Amino acid sequence: TTSTLRSCPVYYKRQELEHIQDGRDPYLFGGIYKERPCLNCRRGGLWSKFCSFGTQPTGQPHWDQQICSAQQTGFVKSTLRLKQGPEMLQLTPCDLWPHLRGRTLWVIGDSMAKDLYRALRCFLIEFQDLHTYYASNNYTAMGLLDNIPGQGQPWCAHMMHDTRLCQIHAVQGHLLAGPWQQGNRSGPGVLPVLLESIARPDDIFVVHVGLWHRRSRPEVCTNNFAGSFPNWFFMETPKQHFDSPDGDFDEAWVGARSGPFICQPVPGVALGPNGSVAAQAGSEQVAAVVHGTWRNAAVHSVLERQYGMPVLPVYNSTVTAWEYHRNNSQGRECSHYCFPSAPQLWVWTLKKSLDAHPPQALQQANATQKKRKRDSWGCAKVLDREESRVGLPKPKHAVVEDMPNNGLQQLRQQQRRQQASSTDEPDQQQQQQQQPGIDSSVRVPVAQLQHMQGALQRLHNQNKYLLQLLRQRRRQQRQARLVAGRRGTGGT
Repeated sequence: TTSTLRSCPVYYKRQELEHIQDGRDPYLFGGIYKERPCLNCRRGGLWSKFCSFGTQPTGQPHWDQQICSAQQTGFVKSTLRLKQGPEMLQLTPCDLWPHLRGRTLWVIGDSMAKDLYRALRCFLIEFQDLHTYYASNNYTAMGLLDNIPGQGQPWCAHMMHDTRLCQIHAVQGHLLAGPWQQGNRSGPGVLPVLLESIARPDDIFVVHVGLWHRRSRPEVCTNNFAGSFPNWFFMETPKQHFDSPDGDFDEAWVGARSGPFICQPVPGVALGPNGSVAAQAGSEQVAAVVHGTWRNAAVHSVLERQYGMPVLPVYNSTVTAWEYHRNNSQGRECSHYCFPSAPQLWVWTLKKSLDAHPPQALQQANATQKKRKRDSWGCAKVLDREESRVGLPKPKHAVVEDMPNNGLQQLRQQQRRQQASSTDEPDQQQQQQQQPGIDSSVRVPVAQLQHMQGALQRLHNQNKYLLQLLRQRRRQQRQARLVAGRRGTGGT
């Protein structure tokens, strides 16, 4: 909508479906790097390189092994253009932004949840400063979360408009609810710490704990947190594709078998054109696959039906995606998916779920409350795994100064479009006829005018800065040509 695009701090032109069908990458699958002048995409550092999906390797195996191979990328692109609808292919970060603006989105759980966090961070690459911060300045709370088995990692990306994207690594359900004990270590659960010390009632929570729960550990599905956090979503467990009858990792392999594994399709299972899963009759195991296997069946029967908790339906899209699994230090593994592939589809699924279950309205905060909220955010930076080897991102001004003239001009054009989007109808709305009976003399509230004027002034200042850089660059080039000419004629 018009108001949605006007509230978005970064301008995105809606991609033409014909261009995507002809080979251009959707924004969600790397098009931000290839189809627009993205400043953060040029700054280097861990996230700028990782989110390039292979065009700027990090040089670190842990991160580069998560990227799809050239063959996998070809499979992904061909499948997208054949099976996905225009809304997903044309998705922009501004479509997701209204749900997130002014809130913290917490992605909590195991490594599958962490993959969703990474996919979101890449999609919102232009909204952040590319650094990672502790979730809070409350170091008691940070110590409790960091003490969680499996490294709690309560880390956040700070974004525009008082918005954050945060992760907490907690692999089992009892670590969420608490209290937990493991050996001589113990502590409260993740959610009690968040609720009492860090989170806000209007924050959004997406949780996934599935792969670490075997049939003997189903307690994740018996705890109800929906009453404490109104904006709560639970993500289905994506499909595995190991060489077992139903594709799941066999419990008997724990401690007895390691990679590399051979990933294979689940026999007798197919994905229908409407996204449903169908199977051949006669196999009890295949029938269980159709219904999401025991983990997802329990999630739907308990969390969704009994407690009314929205569930992110990511399972079906992965049932036949056996070709998109990635490598780890032991070779191919058949649980996690490469980037960009299934994790990007989960971002789209989250957007649709937020549309269907809009987060509760934000309470209007005054300047003092906003400052208090910002002061509670963690200000201490933290380095992710191997980030010190990759290096920190360059300052924006250094990247701008190194850009060629045509890059600067594209950046200025983007700033102009952002300015125009604050006052004009967006591209997809221009073709619609104006509704009759609208009184053009309706006055805009003073506060809204002041907000718009402030935004326009900031854009104007940014344009002035880019224009000054262009002029300075041209003066330097002219001076260099003059000096070279004098030397060529023997002048001094």
